[in-house]
Amino acid sequence: KQTMSLATFGCALVILFFAVREMVAVRLDDTEYNFLKDLYYSTNGPHWTYEKGVQLDYGPWKFISNEAYNPCKQLWYGLLCIGFDNFNGLGKLMIVNMTGVGNMTGTLPPLTANFSQLLYFVLTEKQEVQGPSPSFVATDRLQVLNLTSNALTGTIPDCWTGFLNLQFLSFANNRLQGEIPSSIYDLESMQYISFFNNSLSGTISHLIADMINLLSFNIGYNRIGGQLPTFIRTMGVLEQFLVENNRL
Repeated sequence: KQTMSLATFGCALVILFFAVREMVAVRLDDTEYNFLKDLYYSTNGPHWTYEKGVQLDYGPWKFISNEAYNPCKQLWYGLLCIGFDNFNGLGKLMIVNMTGVGNMTGTLPPLTANFSQLLYFVLTEKQEVQGPSPSFVATDRLQVLNLTSNALTGTIPDCWTGFLNLQFLSFANNRLQGEIPSSIYDLESMQYISFFNNSLSGTISHLIADMINLLSFNIGYNRIGGQLPTFIRTMGVLEQFLVENNRL
């Protein structure tokens, strides 16, 4: 059973929404706009459905022109944009939350734009995104990355060293293989990790002891082998360490 919660982040995001809603920029940063366009067309965007009652004031994504129609001027479903003078009038994405979007199929493009203000990226529950897990470029502000319950294949990318504030990471319920990448253990701010229900192999590194803020670690229903680290019981704040149905 996967036992994780985003409740800790929910209240903060509601407050954040009202704090930045009026900070309107002329247009979205071009690299981030192009990423949204790639995401839209690579995941069946023209046929997406939007769950009613989740984000009442938000409309569908439309790529007319960045200056005339963008998520910093209009409210696009699942997105929150912020603009400050020190961004030279450009907006930056703070939230990408595709919960409630249906008919989202296809593959994810690489997350290689400079998401300097991105806090929250969620693509889960109703999506059927397939193909290899995308590559990521580190952003030191990102707090939540949730790609639960898709059909991602290949390996988890080994690119996590620069994610200084990442607290919640989930690739649960996908089709991933290979080992847990070593850079995962560099995430000192991490609180919740779930790789539940994949086909991961290898062992649990002793470097997990460096994750001093870790509350929940879920690798149940994989093919992880080796020995359980003996110091798990002494990790100060750890509340859940779920490893059922592996080869331990």
